[in-house]
Amino acid sequence: MEIVPFAQEHLEAAAALLAARHRADRARTPARSVRFESPADALRELYAAWHEPHTSGVAASVDDQLTAFLLGSITLPDPLSESADFVRPRSVVVGYAGHAVAPEARAATHGALYAAAAPRWLALGAFSHYVQLPATDDAALDAWWSLGFGAESLHAARPTDAPVAGSSRADAFSIRRGTREDLGVILEMIDALEQHHAAAPRFRPYNALRQSRRGLEQRRGIAETDVAYSLAEQRGQVVALQRLQPSDRGMDRPERCIHLNEAYTRPEARGSGAGTALPRHALAWAHDAGYVQCLVDWVTPNLSADAFWHARGFVPLSIWLVRHVDRRVAWAGDESERRAMV
Repeated sequence: MEIVPFAQEHLEAAAALLAARHRADRARTPARSVRFESPADALRELYAAWHEPHTSGVAASVDDQLTAFLLGSITLPDPLSESADFVRPRSVVVGYAGHAVAPEARAATHGALYAAAAPRWLALGAFSHYVQLPATDDAALDAWWSLGFGAESLHAARPTDAPVAGSSRADAFSIRRGTREDLGVILEMIDALEQHHAAAPRFRPYNALRQSRRGLEQRRGIAETDVAYSLAEQRGQVVALQRLQPSDRGMDRPERCIHLNEAYTRPEARGSGAGTALPRHALAWAHDAGYVQCLVDWVTPNLSADAFWHARGFVPLSIWLVRHVDRRVAWAGDESERRAMV
């Protein structure tokens, strides 16, 4: 197997590999989009990934036939942006369309690709590496776990017209759509959600400076007709919140998909049934609006969310893994070793 830096000339063969991998992914998880089984559609996704700023990677071939590739982009998130909650500063992100390995290739190919690509990322000061893998590709998951990667977050989906499991007492609270007048309580609950994520065992840093940015984001969301805030009230107080908005189209997303991307229930209302009734209400709204699938994501160390969304029928589509490389490699060793990393 020969491994070389990825170049423009590899795009078409890599797109064929990517489309083949997507066909295998979709056979295991039919909610995925059928569009990307086409090499032409896969090529558009791959072309976009290749032209992300600060992107580099490698391609592997056997007997002049491309058998695998890996592309990662260095990301520099705004410290006050939502993405900064999930990705460390100056990280490398390998997205769903940024890698594929031919079925006949050896399992060790994943490790060989990473070993060839990662030294350049480290030389550029990117010590946290994220990769998005199909949640049902056991061979790929095993390969990346063996490289020292661990689970960070899950994306999962379910049909909008399927029943939602769980019990709820309909007479205990009322459910309505949020309006501009609810902005204050919406911000309060989203801030409580951020603080919940800062607790054990998630330990995501809580950034109070983001509060003003959140206000702008939620004010904009309430003004958009295709964004829905569902609120559950009990004795005149809002006790639970869920927000839905159209999902960004991409190779890792189902077609006609809505994204449930904020969900919080006050501690005193947990167990009341609000957390079950809200997705029922939200999914009914989404189905009436023409959405076929609902996407939700959560960080895997959020134990309550992990149990809750699995129990509500959400089936994992993709999983984000992460590895934080020891920064001492930047200065350890002799000068020739450091030059070899570049």
